[in-house]
Amino acid sequence: TEKDNEASVNLFTKRLKYLKFRTPTILVQPIYAKAKRLNPRVKIVEVKHSENLYREVFKHVEFFPKDVDVIMRSKLHKGTWMAFWRDEEETECEGSGHGQENHDHVHVLDHDHDQCRSWAMLSIWKCNEIFKLQLKGASWRLRGMVSVARLFGRIVPGIVVPTPPDVFRPFGLHLAYGLHAHGPRSSGLLTELLWFAHNLAKKDGCAVLASELASGDPIRPHVPHWSSLSCEEDLWCIKCLTPPSSSSTSIETNWSKTLPPTSIFVDPRDF
Repeated sequence: TEKDNEASVNLFTKRLKYLKFRTPTILVQPIYAKAKRLNPRVKIVEVKHSENLYREVFKHVEFFPKDVDVIMRSKLHKGTWMAFWRDEEETECEGSGHGQENHDHVHVLDHDHDQCRSWAMLSIWKCNEIFKLQLKGASWRLRGMVSVARLFGRIVPGIVVPTPPDVFRPFGLHLAYGLHAHGPRSSGLLTELLWFAHNLAKKDGCAVLASELASGDPIRPHVPHWSSLSCEEDLWCIKCLTPPSSSSTSIETNWSKTLPPTSIFVDPRDF
């Protein structure tokens, strides 16, 4: 629920005895009237069987699901992509072609961090095939301003004009999840991957691209988004359904009081 939704928060924390646990951030990027031109210096490849890569990268990250392979095999999982700088030295992790099954991207983690080149990755979940959203009650003036802005964005040649999404009709969205950046030049790669995801969402007729990160995640500044459409603190509440056993460790009995991690894995099935 939203942190400022007092009625909902009271329902969970007072009546249902849930505990406030985490406050991740939902970042929303509108899909512009034109596709974003990508940086030609960045190579983007699709990763097959990406569950192995995710297990290696996120195995110690909070909320990482044990059945990540089920997520990756779902019809709603559009794919997983990695980005590299073309001018960096070729390594075994990249392979050849366009990210086919012979790629073993996990090898990138076997190199010394000082020698390992920069890379970034993300996955896309097709929320647009599950539900649609719509903003109702907007004035005709606001609707007209959005329509004019998007028309302007389409007809201006040569540049991509930031334009607000048409949310006054039923619209779908894509969720970018499993975001990760590694290496000294990885922030630019992640941003480029998200613009690549923006273009994929545009092809699927979506109005927005969303992602959810831990509030203190260091990759957050590199995620394109509009603050006016985003939610700074999405409150997660939890409840222990079974009493702790006498053999439980202090960590197990006080799991609700652990400090917020710098990163989390958002299960797209729960978004």
